[in-house]
Amino acid sequence: MIPGPLCGVAGRTGDAAIQQLNEQYQTYVMVEQSLLRRKASLMGKLPDIHKTLDAVTLLQKRQETDESVRPAGALLHGRCEQHAHTGDWSPSFAGVSAQCGGSHPLR
Repeated sequence: MIPGPLCGVAGRTGDAAIQQLNEQYQTYVMVEQSLLRRKASLMGKLPDIHKTLDAVTLLQKRQETDESVRPAGALLHGRCEQHAHTGDWSPSFAGVSAQCGGSHPLR
């Protein structure tokens, strides 16, 4: 015999069987609602995950094309090659200089 929702109903009165089925139904409704909330939460995180993946992919491509070794803080504090003569270490993030807007690479 295959177990199913009616497996424990045999030998009960109609009202008891209906009550048990309603309880099982409510349990499944709560499980479904929980899964839908989790799905919505994960879908909301998807754009951030894609942005992070794009950033990592970009950094990997830069690392592959740029054979020079940068100091540990080069991505956060660097100078672009055109403005290197100024001696100004302007803050930058992900290789984009705040001084020049990222129109050319950092040193």
